[in-house]
Amino acid sequence: MGHMHNRGIIGYISSLQEDHPSWLNTSAQDVEENICKFVKKGLTPLQIGVNLCDSHNFA
Repeated sequence: MGHMHNRGIIGYISSLQEDHPSWLNTSAQDVEENICKFVKKGLTPLQIGVNLCDSHNFA
């Protein structure tokens, strides 16, 4: 078997950031309301994610 490479401690710490980007103007409550609206329309989780990415610039 080949050797598995790890990200190291820096990669681990940087992935745990809880701050939201400064360009994001949407609150968590707004996102939750949009998700509930999409669920009521019958969209799948994949379609909900695509809609959020397209309409609100979420990654």
